[in-house]
This record gives sequence, structure tokens and C-alpha cells, in this order.
Amino acid sequence: MYTESDYRDMFIECGFTDLPKGDSGIVRCPQHEDRHPSMSITVSKGLFNCFSCHYSGQIAKLYRTTFHKAYKSNS
Repeated sequence: MYTESDYRDMFIECGFTDLPKGDSGIVRCPQHEDRHPSMSITVSKGLFNCFSCHYSGQIAKLYRTTFHKAYKSNS
């Protein structure tokens, strides 16, 4: 199982920027031009959902799809 730190690293490696300092928040969606943050993320669960383009899912699955490998935890 992944830790919150693992999920945070996966979000960063998959192109999510401006992650919240806490567990959840609203960030810019990496899938479209997003002038105003429209994506909700929950770091501890590794979940994301864009209210504009409906891009959503689990970050571990996105990581596997993007990099064609499972994330190797440093923990």
C-alpha cells in the first residue's frame, strides 16, 4: 500500500503542480488550459477530479498508465 508521501510524489511526477500543503485542495488540471484551479485532489487517498473536463481517477493508476510501470515506494 502507498503512503501519503508516495501519493504526493506520484502527483508531482504526473504533472500536478501547486499541490496543497494539507491533505486536500483545489489545483490546476494538467489535462487542459486551466486559468483558475478546477481540480479537487485528496493526497492521502491519491484521488483527483476535475470539475471542468471531468478528468478523474486514482493517481497510482494514472502513474502506471503514464510511465508503463508501477510506482516504487521509497518508504
